Amino acid sequence: MKINIRITLLLVGISSLLMAVLCEKQELGPVLERNSFKVTLSEGPVFLQTDTLWINGKVSSMLANKTTGDSIMNSNDFVRDIISVLRLKTADGNSNTVEATNEFIFVTRLGNTDFLGVCPDSELIAQAPLAQNGQQYEYQIGLVGENSGDFVLSWLEPVTLQNGNLNIQILDKYPVNNKNNYLQLTKCGIGYSIEDVRQRKREFFFSVE
Repeated sequence: MKINIRITLLLVGISSLLMAVLCEKQELGPVLERNSFKVTLSEGPVFLQTDTLWINGKVSSMLANKTTGDSIMNSNDFVRDIISVLRLKTADGNSNTVEATNEFIFVTRLGNTDFLGVCPDSELIAQAPLAQNGQQYEYQIGLVGENSGDFVLSWLEPVTLQNGNLNIQILDKYPVNNKNNYLQLTKCGIGYSIEDVRQRKREFFFSVE
């Protein structure tokens, strides 16, 4: 009799644990994935200090439900695109960039800009509002350089840069340990490396004169 009671209690305990796990999974909900931004920039590679480099980003308002394979509408008023703004410099050790948001004036045609992210000295946060047709989010942000030099815009998340030329040849002037296709992004005092910039295709290089 005692054995049956123990078995019953054990089964009840296992059932409770299983129900807790199932409930936790249900509370997490479906896995939703946003499409990547498609971005078009003003053709460079050289901009005068009186010029504006325009960045136009668009993304579908539909989210992919990875659980069911369906698409659902994104209910947010806006979505964000995070862009690193960095100056290229002669390599010091393994680093060939420095934070550079303070070297530009930022203007907007559509959406808003925010610098309250993790690294405000290097990260431009583009806020793209939902279009009136409800089919896409879009932003148009301009950069006006205040100082001459070579710069790079680098996207944190996957993105499709639609320019035919990303001006990667500018990076060849800033080799790191004799590597010409290497970029070390230094943000908040911490650096991370991109070993193959040409293959990655998330960076746009330009010069300000």
